[in-house]
Amino acid sequence: MIQLQQRIYIADDDPSVREVLSTFLRHSGYRPESFPGGKELIDACRRDAPDLVVLDIRMPQMDGFSVCTALRLDHPHLPVLLISSADDLGGQTRRRAAGGTDFLKKPFSLTALEERIQALLAQSWDGTERP
Repeated sequence: MIQLQQRIYIADDDPSVREVLSTFLRHSGYRPESFPGGKELIDACRRDAPDLVVLDIRMPQMDGFSVCTALRLDHPHLPVLLISSADDLGGQTRRRAAGGTDFLKKPFSLTALEERIQALLAQSWDGTERP
């Protein structure tokens, strides 16, 4: 039986961040797809939801919190890893209110990113409140 690679969608307005993350994730055995903004990511998720989303908080037009809130309408249990170069912009309360599963502050090591992704993908999302 062939095991399919897990799909990870990335939204970040910085093309260099998208490229680094996509390349790293591809080499780590995932199938990444990147988007320059939140609207594009939401549209892609409506067509075909990924296994996990990596989402920049600070983006023009639609910030990561708004994107996350919109994703929750169709995908209440989709793991969303919020990333930002600023501190967590409102703390745990705002992340949870938007439906973010976890947060990672930029700059981060690619090893830390992979550890978070592996942990999030390993968890079973059963609809209960997440830590």
